[in-house]
Amino acid sequence: MKHMYKLKLRHPSKSPNADFPVVTLCGSTRFKSEFEAVCRDLTCDGYIVITVGLFGHADGEFDSGFITPELKRRLDLMHFAKISMSDAIYVINPGGYIGESTKREITYARMYDIPVNFMEKERGPMFSESNGLRDRAFADLRRFIEGEAPEA
Repeated sequence: MKHMYKLKLRHPSKSPNADFPVVTLCGSTRFKSEFEAVCRDLTCDGYIVITVGLFGHADGEFDSGFITPELKRRLDLMHFAKISMSDAIYVINPGGYIGESTKREITYARMYDIPVNFMEKERGPMFSESNGLRDRAFADLRRFIEGEAPEA
């Protein structure tokens, strides 16, 4: 199948889903309409799309107290599991916005060699091997997963 979206994907030999690649959407939940549009477009283009279960920012679920810190952490860890099942991630980043949770998701994908695609061009790499930020980002992510606070 020829896809309209030209996403970087895992090598087909590493994926059981060569005909229908799996893509996880990442980004701030304030961009609900963008998530819905991209999900629709990728689905119509032949991708299996994994997305967020709640739109905490757009739907006011943080303000209402529905999403507690404990639930937020569980949702973040669940999203890492979704990324693990994917052939790629697609970052929804209107205006180049990437929040802390999305940075962790990008770091997680890169840690496991899962290709990262952006709606809008990445504004400079989040980290590079030469400046040591990659190792720190990986260490901070491991601490987050283990329930520890990142280094200040």
